[in-house]
Amino acid sequence: MIKRSMLMLLGAAVLFSCSDDGNIQEELIPQLSIEGTEGSINLQLPRTDDRPAKQANSVIIRNTGQAPLSITNLEWLAKPTRVDAIGASGSECTDDSQCGGGEACLAPTCVSLGFAQTPIEVEPGLRYDLEFLVTTGSGELDCPAAPEGTPEEFLNSFCGAFQISTNAINSGGLVENGSATIYLLRPSSSGQIEITPDFVEFQLVQPGVPQTRDVSVRNVGSETLTVTEIFIASMREFVSVGGETPPVEIEPGTSNTWTVTVSVPEGTDPSEYEGFTELTVNSTAVNNLSGGKIPVQISAGAASAPLISVDPTTLAFDQADRQTITISNDGDATLQVTSLTVTPASTRAFYKWEVDGTDVTNNFQTINVPKGETKDIVVVFERPAGNEDSAVATLQINHNDRIANSRTEVTLLGDAGDVPIARIYPTGFTFQAAQGEISTRTFVIRNVGTADLEITDEDLQFSVGDESGAEFQVSGHLGTIAPGGLRSGTVTFTGANATEDIGVVIFESNDPNTSIELGIKDVVAAAAPVSAVITPASLNDGKVGVVASFSANESTPAQAITNALWTLTSRPAGSNVFFSATGAEMQFVPDVAGEYTFSMLLSSELRESEATFTLNVVP
Repeated sequence: MIKRSMLMLLGAAVLFSCSDDGNIQEELIPQLSIEGTEGSINLQLPRTDDRPAKQANSVIIRNTGQAPLSITNLEWLAKPTRVDAIGASGSECTDDSQCGGGEACLAPTCVSLGFAQTPIEVEPGLRYDLEFLVTTGSGELDCPAAPEGTPEEFLNSFCGAFQISTNAINSGGLVENGSATIYLLRPSSSGQIEITPDFVEFQLVQPGVPQTRDVSVRNVGSETLTVTEIFIASMREFVSVGGETPPVEIEPGTSNTWTVTVSVPEGTDPSEYEGFTELTVNSTAVNNLSGGKIPVQISAGAASAPLISVDPTTLAFDQADRQTITISNDGDATLQVTSLTVTPASTRAFYKWEVDGTDVTNNFQTINVPKGETKDIVVVFERPAGNEDSAVATLQINHNDRIANSRTEVTLLGDAGDVPIARIYPTGFTFQAAQGEISTRTFVIRNVGTADLEITDEDLQFSVGDESGAEFQVSGHLGTIAPGGLRSGTVTFTGANATEDIGVVIFESNDPNTSIELGIKDVVAAAAPVSAVITPASLNDGKVGVVASFSANESTPAQAITNALWTLTSRPAGSNVFFSATGAEMQFVPDVAGEYTFSMLLSSELRESEATFTLNVVP
């Protein structure tokens, strides 16, 4: 006999239990998911000492279950001075003196400090955002001692921790028995780094004839940053870096230049020096915590480049638990596969990777694929005992083919068989809250599964503000999307007031595993306007099989350009092209004649701008 509360299927957020008469009953339960963080927040100091700074990172508490989630407690385990949670907005202000006690001025409104009063109810599919700021002051933060049990990787930079407690009972990832602990990390600097160019290419390299390229490291932040290391990862017998020896301090608004030199001894065969390496720049900048890596390509010929193809792009494991991906390099330079990642995080336990018979899941080394050659990666599927969660996932192959936007995705179906799988691009939009403001944004729903995807309806739900959703209209997205196909839709915002609204569009579909959600909000933002401008490399028509190049370099503000988000929104019949890429530049290769339309979304300090471009492609 199954005892009460003994069988729990967390993936479906359903609890099966026995009633007093022995009959099995089905109880819906909440399920806690933490998004927007891998367990820590990197703090940033204020730009000046006379106003608070809202932190770039927020913590998203989402209810992925089927019953209301109750956040029962939000508690500091160790609280740094000058750091606090952001509460509700209040009266208008220009500085802290116009706000009451326990408030700070995030112009144009005062915000209360501290966690909101609990319990906080979060309905199924919705989320609650925790946002933070550093209050007015000067100097470094006063960080408390790390409590017992703090993970070792956070100890050296620990600056606080808080706990989220809920009525959920699931475990996995950051969540344990429905609770989660998030750690705050001390900033060593709040400088921000910008490295140009983002790709270094040496063409027509000949033995005995050195070539040089300059790399500029600029501090686009408001505090001093320190470049702690700059080095070439490999091929050091041919490639070197010259310039000031780190550590090097770079003041706000200034830059420092290093020179990359390729020098090949006479008599060296091109097969020995052609290929790729990386220039690594490590610094204290808040946006450079994992290091900046710039690809460096060396070619004996002109304009050599790798060209990746991956087959297949969908793997099903309902018949066999081992499947092979073949990566081919059809270009003229060495292809480098630098890493493999799988999302969502809940599916990581199902998969591992093998290369040449060796398990490389936890120790992946860069794979070099010379021009004209192939490499196989074996994907192994294994469902852990008792785990009934969905194993549908996306495998991201990261590489150095810039035309493919440096990544290729493969859909992993697990043991689900033929199913539709929905992906949405982008995942959210921000509008300016103002009466009379009218803006339109474009999104795309893509079917990466193996069965038709049906989009049948949408539901707008708000956690803050106008629950009627009268200011937002969603259109153009309903219908059937064939496997591999895509369909675009629009969100139109018509501002009726200056009140902030935060919500989500939940699309109804026949995808059994994915909740299709698009975040929407309108905010009162005092930041400078943003202007997205798409600049084509050529004013002529595109050609099938020829690279088409575009940039965001004429957009403003300049510091936002590197985060430009490019999304293909429509393509001709018969085309298999798709991209969703981030960066100042975007390239793609049209595969059939016709019109290709794409958008570029530029975001800066809660302001957004979207530009669209249609490229006519001839045979």
